[in-house]
Amino acid sequence: MNYQPVAYVLKKADRILIWPFIIFFGGSALLIFLAEKYQLPASWGVVCFLSLLAAAVMVGSYKLNKWRLWAYQEVDDLEELLRRERKKQIFKKSELPGKWAWMSARTGSS
Repeated sequence: MNYQPVAYVLKKADRILIWPFIIFFGGSALLIFLAEKYQLPASWGVVCFLSLLAAAVMVGSYKLNKWRLWAYQEVDDLEELLRRERKKQIFKKSELPGKWAWMSARTGSS
């Protein structure tokens, strides 16, 4: 089996996970253009906007899970991948931090 280096696997993640953003922002731009051109009701815009958001989240979730399965099978150093992936995350536990975490980060105290 031909294993891939960690840098290649992480680059592939960046290339794959850009598609949900393209779907959401490209679809939103198209929605704004069509709403302006055809004078669509605001309720249609809200429904389409929420549909685009749901589609982007679903595509992103699917692609992320598919990439993780592929990466865990193909990477040459799994521990290095996990370490660099954790280092790249914005939030540590994949959840939004509370109000006090934001305030302590802003003031610089721990």
